[in-house]
Amino acid sequence: AAAKRQADAFLASYGAAFGLQDASAQLSYVETVVDNYDFTHVVYEQAQDGVDVYASTMRVHFNKSGQLTAVNGTIIPKIQASAQPALTAAQAGTIAVAHVTGQQAAKTAVDQIAASELAVAENTLYFYHTGLLQSIPGVTVLAYEVEVSNSADIREFVFVDAQNGSIVEQFSGIH
Repeated sequence: AAAKRQADAFLASYGAAFGLQDASAQLSYVETVVDNYDFTHVVYEQAQDGVDVYASTMRVHFNKSGQLTAVNGTIIPKIQASAQPALTAAQAGTIAVAHVTGQQAAKTAVDQIAASELAVAENTLYFYHTGLLQSIPGVTVLAYEVEVSNSADIREFVFVDAQNGSIVEQFSGIH
């Protein structure tokens, strides 16, 4: 509890240095973890207008004496995108499955059979910052992260723009 209070106070005072306008409104407390070295880590996730920001976390670290030693994480500053999607989760799922099916259709007959069994495994609305995973400049959009899978050998994460249905990003969950 003391570490969380210290972390909250630090972020309220210095959150702007990380791109936060109002730490208490933009960060949601996740957990406090004590590691094997008795160091304490307070973890937060960023949200805007009730929507989580994809891959945006902040960690505040304390040594075993309870002194704050480091703060790190990824924050997406000044999100301007609307939190109200034009598309439903079901519409985004249909778009994502069609996209992955089209990719598989260009492959071998075996892949085409696997693609016929594709379905939405998970579908979550996020603010997604394009280019974040590649560490390049981008824009923040409201997007559905749709996990498309055949429960065997295809597992794709497709980000569908929640306003216009375009594919924002895609990466494979099979390595």
